[in-house]
Amino acid sequence: MGGATGWLWPVRRRRCSAATRDVPACPLPGLRRSIALEIRAGYSATALFALVVAVLAIANIGNTNDELQRLAVYDEAMSAGVLRLRLAAEQQNYSLRGYRLTGDWRDREMIDTARRDFTAAADALWDVVPPGPGAEILTRIEELYRRFDEYAVSELALHEQGWHRTAEYLWHTSGRQAHEALVAQIEALAEWSAAANRASIATRAQSAWVVKGLALGLVGAAAVLAVAAGFGLANRLRRPLTTLAAAAAAIGAGNFAVRVPVSRDDELGLLAECMNQMAENLERSRAALEASLAERARRSRALGVAEERNRLAREIHDTLAQGLTALTLQLEMADALLDDAPEQARGSIQRALQLARDNLREARRSVLDLRAAPLEGLSLNEALEQLAEDFSRDHGLPCAVVIEGLQGRLPARLETGLYRLAQEALANAAKHARASRVHVRVIHRPGTLELVVEDDGVGFDPSTPVCSGPHGGFGLAGMRERAALLGGQLRVDSAPGLGTRVAVQVPFAGERSAMVV
Repeated sequence: MGGATGWLWPVRRRRCSAATRDVPACPLPGLRRSIALEIRAGYSATALFALVVAVLAIANIGNTNDELQRLAVYDEAMSAGVLRLRLAAEQQNYSLRGYRLTGDWRDREMIDTARRDFTAAADALWDVVPPGPGAEILTRIEELYRRFDEYAVSELALHEQGWHRTAEYLWHTSGRQAHEALVAQIEALAEWSAAANRASIATRAQSAWVVKGLALGLVGAAAVLAVAAGFGLANRLRRPLTTLAAAAAAIGAGNFAVRVPVSRDDELGLLAECMNQMAENLERSRAALEASLAERARRSRALGVAEERNRLAREIHDTLAQGLTALTLQLEMADALLDDAPEQARGSIQRALQLARDNLREARRSVLDLRAAPLEGLSLNEALEQLAEDFSRDHGLPCAVVIEGLQGRLPARLETGLYRLAQEALANAAKHARASRVHVRVIHRPGTLELVVEDDGVGFDPSTPVCSGPHGGFGLAGMRERAALLGGQLRVDSAPGLGTRVAVQVPFAGERSAMVV
């Protein structure tokens, strides 16, 4: 940052007031220079040139549009008139032939209609055709039409007097020649009109090129002015912006000790001051955050220790405490029966030995759970499948695991908590349910993750209170505590003779997959 101290000219340093240190931006004081003013001045001149070009272009476009509109109206009138002339001549010719062949008076009426249409079309053309070659062609068309009409009248008279062959001959000779000459002259009028329009358009194009040249010249001048202003402004801003970018990159990388030299009295100088103030605030915030994280880590460790102690208490009570209680009962019964019923006493002693062995096995399992995490190296899916296999092998009950909509790993705390909940639910099913099968399901829905363990055993009444203590059970209470630690809740659905369904629903915003394992 030391090489960036030569920013244009040194000026009086400004400091943000203490009141602005808690807001995202420094206030904008009065500046002796303003980059915005320079930009507005440079580009206002460019906008003025652009306005001149736009006015000239609009004027030229308006004149051109008027001329094109006039040409379009003229071309439409000429085209319509020529088409009406052609249609009227053809209609009169075909109606004349039809009348000779069929004698239908409707054809005779069509001949009269065609005469009127031709006359109306010619009158309309005289209104738009200027003096000159077009008028001369239209005059010849009228003369040819009069000759064609005279032949038509003669053919009609001969036909009506019974001279059918003579009328037919006249139609094939003089009548056809007059018709063809008339059609050719009509085509000549159409070609002349098209050529006149092309000439008018060419004239307008030549005048438009002049205006285009002027407009291009002004656009070029405006472009040169804009480029010059842009280069000048870029040269003035490049070095300070590079320094600010380097400082921002350093701050983004975590180096909050960086400071930007302030050597301008404009917006960039203000930005440098605010960036320096931001770096100071971030440095203080990082120190406070590190202290807060350290305190949070300490509390988290304490919470983890307390949670593990509670889990050990539940584990000891649900396994060793209950087993030792049952063992004590069997031994007391054996002591009472030893004198009067030695065989029954011996049976109680055998049951006590079996209970001692079972409790020893549970104690070893608890110690193993403490020494090695059951999920180490396994995902929740794999760990639950392994748990189901062990459960089926140890208790002789079929246990199926279904995973719906979940793949990959979950947060370690969530995986461990769900595994322990499934483990405790299966332990309860093995001890109390007397079921023939057990199902374990993990269902991932948007925003939630649900663990369900259900059996078809004897069930119980969930509304009956279960005491906790030396002769009670910590099972469901411990599971509720563990579900609460995961931010979820536990629900038990059961009834005598209808099995038991234990469902734990916890919040989870992970990605959802359609794959079912």
